[in-house]
Amino acid sequence: MMPTNRPPLRRKGSESGVALLETLISILMLALGVLALIGLQANMNANTTEAKYRAEAAYLANQLMGQMWVDQANLAKYAISAGNCSQTYSGCTNWLGLVGRELPGGSAVVVIDGVSVSITVTWQKPGSTAPRNYLLIGNVLS
Repeated sequence: MMPTNRPPLRRKGSESGVALLETLISILMLALGVLALIGLQANMNANTTEAKYRAEAAYLANQLMGQMWVDQANLAKYAISAGNCSQTYSGCTNWLGLVGRELPGGSAVVVIDGVSVSITVTWQKPGSTAPRNYLLIGNVLS
């Protein structure tokens, strides 16, 4: 006796369309996951840009501090206020020009008080409303 091929039993009512509903839910979950990844990528890019500017500001401030250590005879000529060198001196103007080129909206203030020096580098990221600052305080006379 040969077995007869019977069609599978189908339930009517509560289970019709379940596979379609499960598929739609899984597509929705996948779409939300992709959107979350896109948001994470955008946030990561913004943080990387901010870190780059912070590192550049730190490098520039340390560079000027090193210049001042080497050129102690002209220490007073490195003072910067209101975004301009207080005296015309190539060491100061060249460094200030570098700050303007390397950082968006970059400027600096250098206050020399005896042996203590404070260097504040300021920049403003495009699209940002608040400026950022990096402050370096050190002694230049040994």
